[in-house]
Amino acid sequence: YTIGYAAGTVTISPAQLTVSAPGYTVAYGSAPPTLAPVYSGFVGTDSPSSLSSPATCTTTAPMAGSTTTTSSVTTTSGATATTSTAVATSTGTTATGSSATSTTTAPSGTVVGSYPVTCSGAVDNDYTITYVAGALKIGPAGATVSAPSFAVMYGSPLPPLVPVYSGFAGADNPLSLPSRATCSTTALTSSPVGTYAVTCSGAINGNYTFDYVAGTITVGKATLTIAAPDRAMTYGSSVPKLQAEYSGLVAGDAVYSLAHRAQCTTAAKAKEPVGTYPVNCAGAVSTNYTFDYVSGRLAVHRALLDVAAPTLSLTRGVTLPVLAPKYHRFAQGDSVRSLSPRPTCSTRATPKSPAGAYRVMCSGAADRNYRFDYLPGTLTLRLAPIRAARVKPGSKTD
Repeated sequence: YTIGYAAGTVTISPAQLTVSAPGYTVAYGSAPPTLAPVYSGFVGTDSPSSLSSPATCTTTAPMAGSTTTTSSVTTTSGATATTSTAVATSTGTTATGSSATSTTTAPSGTVVGSYPVTCSGAVDNDYTITYVAGALKIGPAGATVSAPSFAVMYGSPLPPLVPVYSGFAGADNPLSLPSRATCSTTALTSSPVGTYAVTCSGAINGNYTFDYVAGTITVGKATLTIAAPDRAMTYGSSVPKLQAEYSGLVAGDAVYSLAHRAQCTTAAKAKEPVGTYPVNCAGAVSTNYTFDYVSGRLAVHRALLDVAAPTLSLTRGVTLPVLAPKYHRFAQGDSVRSLSPRPTCSTRATPKSPAGAYRVMCSGAADRNYRFDYLPGTLTLRLAPIRAARVKPGSKTD
């Protein structure tokens, strides 16, 4: 045989390479994901680094500000994801491999929703490249709205019920909400002592779900001052009525609002000696008040005792009698024997004094329980009558 050779042609067609955009679900305000393309269909030992130009992925999600990051490239040609920056050779063609890059932004300004992620830009003569879109789903972030907790005294005005927010993303704040939360409670200024819930509601923002935490208002007892009265009495008289004086009643309360009113007492009695005696109050009961008791005092003053000098009429020359006073307004049960010393009475008149009226005065009485009002008396000396001598019949007269 004479053998002749005829040349033929082997045509190598580009292989099919699929570049899939990633799918992610993130919460509003969380760190931005890296948009790394996923490759499937590489031949042999080829990898993303074998491409003349790697694919990049972007999303239409609305962003606020931007940052650029370099991402790893993931392949599905084998069971293992790899990262490569090496130079690879495939079917006689030399390609310079490189890491894929993706551009994204922090989602702090993103509106909750689902946004497409698309890839493009991969170039290699050995492959026909098909792109599959992905999706970036941004879900609402969780924010907490806490109702305030505080303590007030019974009868005090309630402070403003201002909610406390936590969990906002980025520069968000309560002013970012189309509708802010409001807080309310069943407690009033006049509410009795106890604990009352504070709840908040009404916050609206499409980028957040809200977790409401209740607070409490603790209404504590107010302080009510109960003052014992300061009173005075005269020795021997009846003890005056001792009525407590109240200060610090709130919320429209009056004394009759108390379950039990205070009673005030003193150790002093009607015949208690002159001096000062404490007055104390006790026994008030109320669920809304604590009590601050202030002592008073009862002053027992001296009684007024009239000491009246005697008034009498005597014949001149007669021996003067003992001048004994008379007393008016002794306290019940007292007598002249209660005085020490007793008063004495005197006059300037003597049995030989000329006929006439002479003042009688008393003095010298002492007692811790009495003060004395001395009333003068009068001693009247009158002339002795002149008697005619009796003449016997037949007697001789001058």
